[in-house]
Amino acid sequence: MRAVADRFRIVVHVITTDEDNWLLHYKPGGEEAAALELALSMSMAGGGAGEAGEEAHALAHPRQAFLCYISPIHYNAVAPKR
Repeated sequence: MRAVADRFRIVVHVITTDEDNWLLHYKPGGEEAAALELALSMSMAGGGAGEAGEEAHALAHPRQAFLCYISPIHYNAVAPKR
């Protein structure tokens, strides 16, 4: 999950059937974490125009994925009921 968060610059939320660890979060790390912190500070300062501003906005408001994990063997996507 961490590799997915890093590669796609997303925050992954996993809802599990484990009573003690029922909600897990995976955020981008390494260089992505530093870029996210910079983007958040730029966003708070109202900074950035054009392409740099768009990149800062995307990093400050990362896409998110929500999954469920049925312990011990199965992952599913969380989607609206149709």
